[in-house]
Amino acid sequence: MASMGDMMRYSQKIGCFFPEEINYKDLPDDLIEVSNEEFKAAMARGPVDTLSVSKGKLVINYATKSKQLAFNQDLVWQKIKQVRDEKQNCGVTVDGKQYHSDTQSRIKYLGLLQMSVIPSGLQWKTMDGSFIAMDKELALSIFNAVSALDQLIFSNAETHKAAMLKSKDPLLYDFSTGWPDAP
Repeated sequence: MASMGDMMRYSQKIGCFFPEEINYKDLPDDLIEVSNEEFKAAMARGPVDTLSVSKGKLVINYATKSKQLAFNQDLVWQKIKQVRDEKQNCGVTVDGKQYHSDTQSRIKYLGLLQMSVIPSGLQWKTMDGSFIAMDKELALSIFNAVSALDQLIFSNAETHKAAMLKSKDPLLYDFSTGWPDAP
């Protein structure tokens, strides 16, 4: 970042600042000089605000309220989806034992269900580190519990999305409720 005495330059073609104290091999042909105040204002602009050049001067184009709202909604939706995806890995409880629900475990449960016969005496590791005998009935029960978990998680995420989209300030929307607890 340029110090107070350094001159900054900006190229609209590149969309980038070029400090004068750096010797660049090639520079764009549309450089304009930018004061320290203009540079600071440009760096402090919002994430949806853009920069342009008009009559040789740097201009900050402030986003409309609707663009800012859409940006904020998308940002919060990404956070809701992150919680949703994390909750899918929280595990499920079947017959008092906790089983993993991450992607690799889900694939293994599907594999067990596809087998015509599960080998007798197959030991399955639970989330507490203990082992239990696996059979078709238990594999199906775990698979059904994982499916129910998914339904609850995805439904809650969509409920939060709908409520957040109605919120006047999506950044203040609290989406922490309704998620299943880890077993």
